[in-house]
Amino acid sequence: MKVRAVGGRVLVIPMDGETDEQGRAMKGGLYLGREEKHPVGIVASVGSEAPEGVTEGSRVLWARDLGAEFEYQGVQFNSLHTLTRCPHCQGRIRDDAVMAVLEE
Repeated sequence: MKVRAVGGRVLVIPMDGETDEQGRAMKGGLYLGREEKHPVGIVASVGSEAPEGVTEGSRVLWARDLGAEFEYQGVQFNSLHTLTRCPHCQGRIRDDAVMAVLEE
C-alpha cells in the first residue's frame, strides 16, 4: 500500500536534523536562529493540483508551522497545502507552505 497526496497537497519526508525535545533546531548543542529553522525534506508524493516544478524526489523547503505531520508504515511525513479555498468565494487560491524547490 502506498500513501498518495491529493488535490493541492504535497507529502514530504523531512530530512533528519538535530533538535531538542521541543523540536527546536540545534547543531552541536547550540540553538540555530529562526532563519535556519525552516525544514527541508524530500517530496514523496504530489497532488494533481500542486504547482509545477514540485515533483517526487525534489528537495523542498517549507514554512515550519504549516502542514500536518503523520506517520505511515513507520515513516514520518508532513502534508503541506499548496492550494486552499478562499473563505469568501470558495475559489482555489495559492497557499505558500512550500517555499522553494532546492536544486544542486
